[in-house]
Amino acid sequence: MLERELKLHIPQSQQAAVKKAVTLIGSQPPLRLAAQYFDTAQRCLARQAAALRLRLEGDQWVQTLKMRGPDELSHVEYNHLRPEPHLDLSLYADTDAAPLFENLVAPLEIRYQTDVQRTLAVLKQDQSEIEVALDLGVIKAKGAELPLSEIEFELKSGDMAAVFQVAAKWLKRFELIIELRSKSERGDQLYQYMLAHPTPIKGAAAGLALAQKPYRLPPSSATPDQLVPDL
Repeated sequence: MLERELKLHIPQSQQAAVKKAVTLIGSQPPLRLAAQYFDTAQRCLARQAAALRLRLEGDQWVQTLKMRGPDELSHVEYNHLRPEPHLDLSLYADTDAAPLFENLVAPLEIRYQTDVQRTLAVLKQDQSEIEVALDLGVIKAKGAELPLSEIEFELKSGDMAAVFQVAAKWLKRFELIIELRSKSERGDQLYQYMLAHPTPIKGAAAGLALAQKPYRLPPSSATPDQLVPDL
């Protein structure tokens, strides 16, 4: 499955207003999402822009693998329901993801975790359907905690230009900030930071620590016109 979404960071001063706005468009009750992310000590998956997690969604465990898509706003995603929190790598046999696990140089281990309260809503823009996900929570790695405060706009059907149109309105109205890093990228960065700086950090201190390593876009074959459609 190809997932296409745009993520915006919500400053703490705007959290209440954004939460109210999401609720007004017909949100579902918040759902707790508690996830464990796996990689090797050598970061075999992260080095290939892949992320593997087990996530408890309410009462259901879901194993998810995300891989880089055709552009910076897309991911190829594999989701499988699991009866218990144990990885099953055989699920990727005979798929495009198989080479990721055939070449592992060490066992997979839990590297970082996320604990999020997610509020979902769906809205229409022209002929497109967009899922809005408000995520408030934390990323945890080796005793450090990085706050999560973001809203995602995922295209469920229609034209990606509609996502840009909706996100632009929210960005301006609530003074939000474009966030290009996925939760897994931030979790990986936080884990790597803690290896070099073992004193636990939380809150704004964790955010500042990650800001010392600016995000860089991976190479892409997409042209600028493909990444940013005319609005």
